[in-house]
Amino acid sequence: MAVGDKIAATDYNTIQGKIALVLGSGSGDYGYGQTVLSTSVSANARISMSQWANLRTDLLRARQHQIGGDVSSLLTDPAISINVVASDATTNRLTTSSTTQLAVGLSVTFTGTAFGGIVAGTTYYIADIPNNTQFTISSSKGGAVFPLTTASGSLACRFGGIKITDADKTAYNALADTVTTNRLIVPPVSEISVEDLVSSLQKTPGWNGVVQQTVTVNFADANAARNYFNSGSKIQFSASFTGGSTTPNGKDDTWRTILSTMGTISFGYSTTITSGTGTGTNYGFSNLPSTATNIFEKDVSGSTYYPNMYRIMASKPTASQLVFVIQWRDDSSPGGWGVDEGVGGTVTSYVQVRRSSVAVSVPKPPATTTSIG
Repeated sequence: MAVGDKIAATDYNTIQGKIALVLGSGSGDYGYGQTVLSTSVSANARISMSQWANLRTDLLRARQHQIGGDVSSLLTDPAISINVVASDATTNRLTTSSTTQLAVGLSVTFTGTAFGGIVAGTTYYIADIPNNTQFTISSSKGGAVFPLTTASGSLACRFGGIKITDADKTAYNALADTVTTNRLIVPPVSEISVEDLVSSLQKTPGWNGVVQQTVTVNFADANAARNYFNSGSKIQFSASFTGGSTTPNGKDDTWRTILSTMGTISFGYSTTITSGTGTGTNYGFSNLPSTATNIFEKDVSGSTYYPNMYRIMASKPTASQLVFVIQWRDDSSPGGWGVDEGVGGTVTSYVQVRRSSVAVSVPKPPATTTSIG
């Protein structure tokens, strides 16, 4: 089966449908919200080189997002790519390093800064190959040689004609299945950006009881919210404690320990987890209730100052909005001296996004925050 054979149409559409569902807008837990280059074709249509190439690009892009690596060796590229360095108006020939892979009649498109009168993106055909470094083109298959102007530079071109076999079709389909199975995977560090969702905030010394910060995230729409978390992107929380008393096991020391050992809390597609210690939950974007729900706690269990804790509550009032309430709960009762001293250090709160930004790129959502009070 060669590029253009009709028998590939239904198989091509099956593969294209799988990758479009994952890479495009999709629905439910499918969809990264990206532009899909490949398109489906009508029954019995001839599949062009560019259609196979676009399908290959979509598959490789999605898999790179998932694993952070190039798997292009798994899929045959249905085109030959070479560079053209000069054109000649006298002979109408294009010059390249080697024409050994070319054949008369192959289709060709050019990209980059066009020269010689060539129009980038237009399909031409190889008209003649007079020697091992030069060839001519025509505007139609078997047509007259295209008249060139003399110029030089570096112009990339892709030639159709590499055979897509049944084995290749199987490989394309297998990668589509792998991408589908792993669609909700958290992308590796090489594929993400970490940025502030809102500016960091501080609470100065002298408080006790409960202080809190409310962060409201407003995605453009329900699809934008769904695509963000489907891509493995997260919203992250952390906090630090500086200054205050250094008395071992004193109130300030326990707050310092809580915030330093809880690590970074990550709210994702279906869970809330931490890189440190504390109690996360099986609540994430996909299953978060519309009313405030506890998604994370880190307390000072076993300490004189129990039940002081850091807590995050979250809700999803609408399909495009999330509300997080971050609490620093200084709930411990006065000790034997009957005095509940104030917190003597400075608390700093950080709320960030860990978003897919390379092969798959989702925007940082708009968000607002209250002060800590």
